[in-house]
Amino acid sequence: MPNGEKRMKKAFTIIELLVAMALLAMLIAISGIVFSTAVRAYRTAGATTEIAAKLQVITQQLNADFRGLRKEGEFLLVWAPSPELKIDGTILDENNDTIPDRYFSFDRLLFFTEGDFQSYHLQPPPSGTIRVSSNLARVCYSFGRDAKNVRAWNEPNPVKRMLCRTQHLFSGDMGLPTFPDLSVAWDATGFEQKNFACEYQTMTMEDWLAIPVGNPTPIKDDMLSKILDLGVGASVLPPPQGGPKVDMSTPQKTGETVHQLFMQGIGQFHVQIWRSDLNRWFPEIDPDGDGIYNETNPDGTVPDYLLDGNKIDTVNLRRLWILGDVAAYDSDTSLFNYDQVGTALKFTFTLYDSNGVFKDGKTFTHIVYFN
Repeated sequence: MPNGEKRMKKAFTIIELLVAMALLAMLIAISGIVFSTAVRAYRTAGATTEIAAKLQVITQQLNADFRGLRKEGEFLLVWAPSPELKIDGTILDENNDTIPDRYFSFDRLLFFTEGDFQSYHLQPPPSGTIRVSSNLARVCYSFGRDAKNVRAWNEPNPVKRMLCRTQHLFSGDMGLPTFPDLSVAWDATGFEQKNFACEYQTMTMEDWLAIPVGNPTPIKDDMLSKILDLGVGASVLPPPQGGPKVDMSTPQKTGETVHQLFMQGIGQFHVQIWRSDLNRWFPEIDPDGDGIYNETNPDGTVPDYLLDGNKIDTVNLRRLWILGDVAAYDSDTSLFNYDQVGTALKFTFTLYDSNGVFKDGKTFTHIVYFN
């Protein structure tokens, strides 16, 4: 190298820097996509697992309850469809045709079943000393109210809706205070205050079936009205405190309500019977599945629903059927009897995960066959 000549240091050109920056940006973008996909997959897997667990719980409990079904006891099905609500509480009607875009069912079911039952709390409440056991219980599936007294069909967020399962053990334990005490003047208010706190009834199923209905002493009407949260026969419509009320803020060790909560995050609970005379499941909001609600059944018969203008009348539609002595509760007794029920019930329920990953939830059907 000649004297005075300096060695030149090689450096990156502008083009090389731009290429490197572009490659780095691409790597960062790809890494972000991979990370986002992984997070989404993780959340989806978690939500799927949660919903699968809920599905297993509800199907196993239904199977267990109906395994011991007492067919000679009362079987009550209340069909209660309600229009889907937007988050602001108004009815979802995106095409503005005054017809709700979709309906959810908030059905209620009450029946007698045999099994190995035990009370959750010591009885009688609030500071009982006896854990009641029995092989016969009256089981009821219904949506509960929250601590603010909001009914499920008025709650636009399905994640907050609570399906309750209540059971009342029929016991002959002489150490228990009589409940309900029908030897004294009937006290509908007293029954309402104690019914969901007491987990037992000191009577036989035959005693229950013999409780008077209708005028002048609508005892059974009042009882069912409080249990099912609707007017029955001669009772008032609807009861102000009917149905189970669950206060999630109350600790289990002191509260008498949390044990009634069966599942949270269930958007609907629809129960159908098999109508052999129609050769299809009944009742149905939209029998032919075309999304149109103001039409007759495909076979030309009277529709399963009642119409009030262009919407379903959810008050009149809360119908009550009983297998057995149906005449005391429903004038339309031909709709529901053992010959028409066949051998199965179909349950349809929509389950939601707690994090809202599946915005529309996941809908499942489950069929329970009678023995």
